[in-house]
Amino acid sequence: MRKRIFLVPLLVATVFCFSFDYRYICNLGLDDGPKVKIDSHMLGRWKITEDPDNGSYLMIGQFDLCQYKVTYVNGRGAADLLVENTAYFSKMSDTRWLNLAMITKYSRGYVLFQVPELDSTGGKMTLTQVTDTALGSIDSRQALRVLVTNNLATNTNFGTVIHLYKVDSSAQK
Repeated sequence: MRKRIFLVPLLVATVFCFSFDYRYICNLGLDDGPKVKIDSHMLGRWKITEDPDNGSYLMIGQFDLCQYKVTYVNGRGAADLLVENTAYFSKMSDTRWLNLAMITKYSRGYVLFQVPELDSTGGKMTLTQVTDTALGSIDSRQALRVLVTNNLATNTNFGTVIHLYKVDSSAQK
């Protein structure tokens, strides 16, 4: 049990602090730039259900008309775990996807998340990272969309599910 309590915050920090496996970063987003206008209900502070002490959270603010500013804050006060990036939503068929921009000294690209549940007015969101090692070699949006659609159809190459709930609506700009 002690191992699991330690692993959950580590997993959350890994996903949102970008110290995870760089094989899952793709060079392209699902769309040629952000197209879906932001949902103002998304703005605010979101806590991660899997974080046992609820010390970590995401602050989601408005970056521009179609992009969010996403800040991960480690509630334990570790300054190196404060990360800011932008994100935008894409839609393919009836599925919503989150394209999280990634810029580090090692890589530049996008981390993709399937969003199987989003109730922004009710304050609930579920994310599942796309964990297909072929992402890094994709060089066209059409090929990326085919890969992600095939993964969804076969329910393969998705990482751990992360559940978030909204705590307050203090929006950042």
